[in-house]
Amino acid sequence: MILFIFLFIQCTFALLPIKDFRIPNFQSEKDKILESSFLIHNKQVINKSKLTKSNTLQFLSTDDLNSIYYLNLTLRGPNNYQNQFPLLLDTGSSIAWIYNSSCTELNCQYSNVTKFNYPDVDGEYFSLRYTNDEVSGEVVNLEDYEIVANINDLNFNYSVGITSTYPVIFKDYYLSGLLGISSEKSSRNIVSRLHNNGIINQHKFGLYLSNVKYQQDTYGGLVLFGSDADHEIFNNPAITIPIIPNFNNFWLFNSTISINTTLMNRSAILDSGTTGIVVPFNDSLVLHDALFGDGFLYDENGNFAFLCNSTNSITFETENGEKFTLHTDLIKGLEYTGALSGYCASKIQGLDYEYWILGAAFLKNYYTIFDLDSQSILLQELTIDEIEVTDSVNTEVTNSVITTVTTSKPITTSLNTTNISHTSSLSMSSFTSEYSYNQASSLNYSILSFIALIVTIIS
Repeated sequence: MILFIFLFIQCTFALLPIKDFRIPNFQSEKDKILESSFLIHNKQVINKSKLTKSNTLQFLSTDDLNSIYYLNLTLRGPNNYQNQFPLLLDTGSSIAWIYNSSCTELNCQYSNVTKFNYPDVDGEYFSLRYTNDEVSGEVVNLEDYEIVANINDLNFNYSVGITSTYPVIFKDYYLSGLLGISSEKSSRNIVSRLHNNGIINQHKFGLYLSNVKYQQDTYGGLVLFGSDADHEIFNNPAITIPIIPNFNNFWLFNSTISINTTLMNRSAILDSGTTGIVVPFNDSLVLHDALFGDGFLYDENGNFAFLCNSTNSITFETENGEKFTLHTDLIKGLEYTGALSGYCASKIQGLDYEYWILGAAFLKNYYTIFDLDSQSILLQELTIDEIEVTDSVNTEVTNSVITTVTTSKPITTSLNTTNISHTSSLSMSSFTSEYSYNQASSLNYSILSFIALIVTIIS
């Protein structure tokens, strides 16, 4: 029997890893230099906590711009077959898929992109659509070929999609595919597989996207499977959000969103495979206007920039009255140089899509538990900035103060190279262009308020 798996084309925007949200055209089409001198006064306390290493604790690696979070899946089979696949962790997708050895497109050509090369495997057809791309192939039950999946020394049976097609959205990353975790219990869900193999006793996982140290290595986050997701170091009050049943088994919920006096009732998806936040284009205009007033620019493709010294917040209220907040610091991308010095790229993009997509820019603010049993999401605001994973029991929390930075000039960041935080066999591609692609073409300066701003500065 052939099983056809189709996700609506709209879900293409749910997977959008982006290195750099800046748009070259924002600079090249600006006629006059906007001088912006401001003070950055940033004092913060770094809260560090220690966590004991366990087999159900999985490290996540990242790049230096925190645009992706990935883990390594190892496959072992007969005749000494063994390969390790770096896979994007994607809560916006329903299956795991990896490149087949027959893939020769784009990054598949690189020698350090691991591809599935086990001979003569067959499965059920699948097709997933992303941004103007399609990934298709066969979902293979690895157990039929005596192939065992392994993460962090845990062996389990698994099913993965094998594809020879390559999505352009991965062009800047040396990844072998992605590992999707939807809200549905199924043979294609790694949480269900770990549970069915007796490795975990609850269908849940926790996601932490911030600094992690283990021995001499640095990682970008953690996944805690099963009951480990309820670890005591994440002890802030939790907000419980019920999932809305939906065809694609997204982690979808309803919320009332407020910024100052602006109110919107929207449905949102939590998606670790998206770097920033994606909202419908009209919402993106309302959102930036409410957050920044006259202090933002945008183009017709839904890309935005706002004054780097702007501060505000977005409040989400669930159906049961619980509230949580997203501050503008978390949606602030890299700063422009030259004509737009003083403006930072916005990590909120406006696209033609039904739902709000809350990606890593949102998730970094919370420790999030995804619970398949109760069909709910638990959010705990993070007060931990760094976790040290140890080989012995120690959950002592320590605090340290970092230095205050005060400057009268905007801070710039070099983009000459990008590196993986965790040193391994995976290396990021060299980022040779000044700015990453980002769907943009020409800038539309249609905001009348900025004409007044420009005239004021020039005069």
